[in-house]
Amino acid sequence: MYFLRQFLCIACFTSLPVAGFSQQVIHQGYTFLGRVGKMTRLLQSHDTLYIQQCNRQLACTNNYAERYRILASRQQGEFQLLQVESLDSLHMTPDPYPLTRFSMVVLRNLTSQQVGYNVVNKRSTRQQVAELQISLDDLRQKFYFTFFSDTYLTTLRQLPTIKTMADAERIKAEVQQPEYTALAKAWEATDTGDLYATGLAREILNRACIKLGFSPWLSDEAIITLLQQVKK
Repeated sequence: MYFLRQFLCIACFTSLPVAGFSQQVIHQGYTFLGRVGKMTRLLQSHDTLYIQQCNRQLACTNNYAERYRILASRQQGEFQLLQVESLDSLHMTPDPYPLTRFSMVVLRNLTSQQVGYNVVNKRSTRQQVAELQISLDDLRQKFYFTFFSDTYLTTLRQLPTIKTMADAERIKAEVQQPEYTALAKAWEATDTGDLYATGLAREILNRACIKLGFSPWLSDEAIITLLQQVKK
């Protein structure tokens, strides 16, 4: 049965013309600043969405951690919903391209500076994703990681850095504000795959830094260095 299904899949792809997704949704790279020097970067080329895992000390390479074919897109309020198919095979399994290789990528408030990013209905079939209906209220209740555009990230890197314990104390006081508590609650109610809340912690730090006029670039490393100096 497995080989029959593989044969039918190959036959479908080789005998039928496939119309590629032609809409350019993401016009430049967008990057999430993760913890301890790690970055995640989104790129679109033609009908493919690429996700890079990078280190801030090194330039991102063309080695993509994940690749998705964009099948369809629709606008819903301030959200762009992308139906995507994973192009990466599963290793060490008799079914490297399972039927449940589809999901929905949700982009919130996509601008030339930043975009909110989340993936819903992971590991779904194509039909399940195509028929998925999510209300605006449900979309607005979810948590989104903020990715910064290449051009805006250049601007953010030019902001003042965290240099003193007084700077760090300002950040500490800021993250205790109610808006970050609400953000954490949204994270708890959303399946983000962020098992140890490292992404949440960095999202909060990035927002706090920008709000106070500091650069989020390498901000967690700066705070760690300050704390280590205090302990000496």
